[in-house]
Amino acid sequence: GKDMLVMFTDGISECLESDRMWSDERLTRMAMERSGGSAQEVLDRIFELAAAPGGVAADDRTALVVK
Repeated sequence: GKDMLVMFTDGISECLESDRMWSDERLTRMAMERSGGSAQEVLDRIFELAAAPGGVAADDRTALVVK
């Protein structure tokens, strides 16, 4: 099915918003657009988008994807 649960900490959304103007709603839409892929693919994309500049995150970054 296409049911999917996506949860993430504010460290993900804050990292995305810092230079790309992402919101929780936009991140959720991105996950839904990739809902045809596996949970791992959706999770990989979230972390790809939330990659911290210089490799150092200012806050924890945790996400969970369940399909």
